[in-house]
This record gives sequence, structure tokens and C-alpha cells, in this order.
Amino acid sequence: MAAQIAILVLAIVGIVFTIWILRRNAHEAYRKRMSEIEEKVKALGGEIVVIEMVDRNGCPYSAEYNDPDTKYKFYRVRYSVNDRRKLGYGILCMKQNWYGPGLAADSKWIWRF
Repeated sequence: MAAQIAILVLAIVGIVFTIWILRRNAHEAYRKRMSEIEEKVKALGGEIVVIEMVDRNGCPYSAEYNDPDTKYKFYRVRYSVNDRRKLGYGILCMKQNWYGPGLAADSKWIWRF
């Protein structure tokens, strides 16, 4: 009976730890993406107003990106330059490699400002 309880506790701890790691990694990826968008806007001499991740229908350039082996994330970026509001899009293209360390994905940004 004690062994069953120990196994149950170990399983619960393992599940909680796994969920925590997955959430932490997702949050780190989100922060990295937001900082890359902010750096691009600052390079243009602008300031971020709002960054929104939109679905394919929310981006007017989405028809150009239809490679079935590539995953796309579309970001609508509202920013201001010289007190003028502007709208731009950042498209993150991620392609999964079937080789290399941890099957790492190649990613690149395409900017539409």
C-alpha cells in the first residue's frame, strides 16, 4: 500500500513538473518574440503601441505564405513614429528540421512595415 502511494505521489509530482516546464518554455518563447518585434520597431525609430498575434485571416499578407512544411505566426504591430500611428505586420516563419540537435526549428522573421 505504501509503495502504491509513493508511486502515485511521484506520478503527480512528475505531471506538475512537466506542466510547469512547458508553461515556462512557452512564456520564454513569447517574451523573446515580443522583444524581437520591439527591437525592429525601435530600429525604425518608433515606439510600440500594441502587439497582437492574429490568425491567418487577420493579416492581409497571409495569402503569400502557404508552404505546408512551414508554420506561420502573424503579429499585427501598431506603433508610432514621430507622433504618427502606423500599422505593420511581423510574420514568423518556422520550419521543422528532421535533423540536428533536438530537431530544432529554423525560424525567420518577415517584416511588413
